[in-house]
Amino acid sequence: MTPSIANENFLLQEIINGDSQSFRKLYEAYYMQVFLFATRLIKSKSSAEDIVQQAFIKVWETRDRIDISKNFKSYLLTITRNLIIDSLKKTSRDKALIEKMFLNMKAFEENSYSLLLQKEITRLHQEAINNLPRQRKIVYKLSREGELNYEEIASLLGISKNTVRNQISDASKSVRDYVRKHSDIAYVIILIIY
Repeated sequence: MTPSIANENFLLQEIINGDSQSFRKLYEAYYMQVFLFATRLIKSKSSAEDIVQQAFIKVWETRDRIDISKNFKSYLLTITRNLIIDSLKKTSRDKALIEKMFLNMKAFEENSYSLLLQKEITRLHQEAINNLPRQRKIVYKLSREGELNYEEIASLLGISKNTVRNQISDASKSVRDYVRKHSDIAYVIILIIY
């Protein structure tokens, strides 16, 4: 039950002077009204209880600023409303932060997975090149790593341009087949690691 204005002014003056018993009476008189107000705004009883507690703590901590000539209920509800707004802003920021962290973690995992997969494919590619017959390996490396054209390779090795073309074609097919055949194992290894 809300105290009369005269009684409320007396309680407020006592609260300003630091009387905790008067504060308790005012708390008991306004708790339910403030709680219902908070519940209507945030739709959560537990959150509303927390907000109401914070509102009354704020009243106690700033009791020296209470203006007895103004409507105390309006003052208390304004404090409550502001605390709700602050809480909703914080929840929104926290949610956005959590979502951003989740996306960063997911991107990191995907990036780590991609890097690991890329490393494994590169390793398999190099292994495939190393397994080529000597002459084919030389021709393939001069083409891919040395970036020489068919004529330059033919001239350098003293073989025909047609032989260079055939050697590169056969080497490319062998490398592709080797990587394709062994990449399934790479995927399984990566899946086991992750």
